[in-house]
Amino acid sequence: MLRVTFVRKRGQRDRVYVQREDGSSTGWDFPTYGDALPHDLMHLVVEDALGMRHGFWGLVDAGVDVALVANEATLVRGAKPLTEDPGADLEGLLDAERVVADWTAFARGSADGTEHAPPDAGQVGEALASRLRTAQREWRELADGESISLIFNP
Repeated sequence: MLRVTFVRKRGQRDRVYVQREDGSSTGWDFPTYGDALPHDLMHLVVEDALGMRHGFWGLVDAGVDVALVANEATLVRGAKPLTEDPGADLEGLLDAERVVADWTAFARGSADGTEHAPPDAGQVGEALASRLRTAQREWRELADGESISLIFNP
């Protein structure tokens, strides 16, 4: 299982720490989203709830790291961007990005108090909407330096 801790640093870049299933670790800073859920945290909640094992967090668990390349967050294996690896399978990541995009308006609405209907995904969608609301509330209430820790089961 993958253990992930998101640290809120008000007024500066936030940070994520990852302990992979194989015992290795990684981490990266990311631009603050203020009170809105960080994009990578959205991925974790959505991918876990929907059983997406080959999305962003599945790649991270498989040894892919996040690094700044040309001042842009980039998935890398070794020092090489994953997009430059002809053998890299990015289909799961692309699927995850599409699904997370569908849930972003809902989550942003939870952050600013406006109501957006969650994407239609039946009972799983209702459970996911509840998890996102909870994560949003917890993130908003974090003081500087406090964190949220979650587990992803690849």
